[in-house]
Amino acid sequence: MLKFVVDVMLGKLVKELRILGYDTLYYRGEGIHDLIQLARQQDRVILTRNARLLSLSTDVRIIRLSEDTPSGQVRELLQREKITPQKDSFFSRCLLCNALLEGIPREETEGKSLTTSIMNTENSIVALGVNGSIGLEPTTNG
Repeated sequence: MLKFVVDVMLGKLVKELRILGYDTLYYRGEGIHDLIQLARQQDRVILTRNARLLSLSTDVRIIRLSEDTPSGQVRELLQREKITPQKDSFFSRCLLCNALLEGIPREETEGKSLTTSIMNTENSIVALGVNGSIGLEPTTNG
């Protein structure tokens, strides 16, 4: 599965890709060369709307998106066959820190910041990110 680094022009796309299970970093810096170096060091594909990035001679893969909305950007990636989401990867990453979520027993969530409605959800697995964040993963019946 591809790993991405998304620049500031596509910040809202980060959450959508993490929901789909993609390892996605959000680059908040302004230096194009630092972005390219990060992508190279971590073997990531750069997602951007910046046409200037495409004109640079680099060994890093860069995908320029033209859609304005995160849902349109996901659709564009799907149509261009840049992503192929796998159902078993959905909701597998923390939306805040990008860490893989681990399944934990429900009783271990006591004292964590979960709402009552989430705690009472029968069809969920509670998961804990490395940063202590709590996420939910829908389960399938059958």
